[in-house]
Amino acid sequence: MGCSISSGPTQKPGIFISNIKPGSLSAEVGLEIGDQIVEVNGVDFSNVDHKEAVRVLKSSRTLTISVVSGAGRELFMTEDERQREASLREQERQELMHQKRLALETNKLLKEQQEKESQRKLEISQKAAEEEERYRKEIEQITAEEEKFKKEWEEDWRPKEPPKPVKTVSADVHPAPTPKHRIDLKGVAHDQLAADDTDGVITKQDKQGFQKYVEDFDPYTMFSADQIMGKDVRLLRIKKEGSLDLAVEGGIDSPIGKIVVSAIYEGGAADKHGGIVKGDEIMAVNGKILVDVMLTEAQTTLAKAWNVGGDWIDLVIAVSPPKEYDDE
Repeated sequence: MGCSISSGPTQKPGIFISNIKPGSLSAEVGLEIGDQIVEVNGVDFSNVDHKEAVRVLKSSRTLTISVVSGAGRELFMTEDERQREASLREQERQELMHQKRLALETNKLLKEQQEKESQRKLEISQKAAEEEERYRKEIEQITAEEEKFKKEWEEDWRPKEPPKPVKTVSADVHPAPTPKHRIDLKGVAHDQLAADDTDGVITKQDKQGFQKYVEDFDPYTMFSADQIMGKDVRLLRIKKEGSLDLAVEGGIDSPIGKIVVSAIYEGGAADKHGGIVKGDEIMAVNGKILVDVMLTEAQTTLAKAWNVGGDWIDLVIAVSPPKEYDDE
């Protein structure tokens, strides 16, 4: 057969192939040193001794052998083979440890990436919430400002009950201005002053039946006595139809020192109303006092009042004596 067998030690019992002759039948069928013989021709070799195993192997010219490949290989290794085996096992162990470290590092990186992604999503969510809150506050602020503007507008222009008593004003009262100029022509009807003998209240009547200015306006509700001293102050309510077509000049920083009408254009709302002419001082627009503002602010106020809210614009004017303004 061309092979030798040996019994295993106490800690590893059994029959093992201990040597293979090169070129023998055992080498040809693939038996190797260290293989454990577990059965030969139906005889169990797990508990037989060395002598009985040799007898069975030599008792027949035809053998059917079952082996466990390499089961006892370490029993017949040389010292060099043992060292190589140990080195190989160490390399395998190192490789397994390396793979384990790689797996741990990969898992760590994945966790870090997951944590970063979670943090990024949280930051995006927080920013979205902050933007939503900022937008909500802006809307609330805009709404509050609109309500405030509406409230101030109503407080300034809604009818006041009860009306304040009319005060007697010691001032030169000029006739209501004509649509184009304020030159007194014979035959033209003027406003007349009628004094009540009972209470001394001054009232105004228009013989033509056309009211160019609000009759019961009390300038002391808006201005101080110094601001209106010596002035004929009137409140005009002009219908917003087309363009106002009114130009102003002057301002607190100008030689004139006040806002005055520099031109009334034909066909405009101011021209059609007829209660305001060139040279009149504009003292207030829709409740906003203009006695101490610059020209640009007055122009902006006029434009805004004409373009925003309501069908009417209220102008408080001081009628300018034509001769005095012409002299300037």
